[in-house]
Amino acid sequence: MWPAHRYLIVHTPPGSGIRLRQGRNIMAAVLATTLLFGSAHLIFAFQTTRPDCRLDAGPCIQTSGTLSVVFDISPKPLRVMRELIFTVTVKDKGRSVTDASILISLSMPGMFMGENIVRLSHRADGVYDGTGVIIRCPSGENVWQASVTVERGEKKSVSNFVFEVL
Repeated sequence: MWPAHRYLIVHTPPGSGIRLRQGRNIMAAVLATTLLFGSAHLIFAFQTTRPDCRLDAGPCIQTSGTLSVVFDISPKPLRVMRELIFTVTVKDKGRSVTDASILISLSMPGMFMGENIVRLSHRADGVYDGTGVIIRCPSGENVWQASVTVERGEKKSVSNFVFEVL
């Protein structure tokens, strides 16, 4: 079974375009590339992340200690450059949390896309929501990460959800 991360090797030989290679073992790929093309070439290793949250199939849930965080985005299918509703439901020991400050930081794993923060407001029974936009990546990548920060007094918890957008 593949781990949650995969690796891309970008090889840039002098005078030619960039070629991408994928592999399970980054060291073997780096060694093979170096042996094939010599040491005069520049090799970059980038780590990419696979989605662990299938929002198209329903909300995603993470627990940390006694805290449970349920994350969802609507409407579906998720699309870039459209206003979306971000919803987070928080429970502590099975009870709805109504006194939290919650924000979502949206980013692309391995690529800086600027700061994109969605602040959520409490609606009812531990359900928080807010609106935001997921921007289009110029490279065509569609894997995003939502870092959901839940703050209650001095306590702070961060849950990361990695998902795809069309």
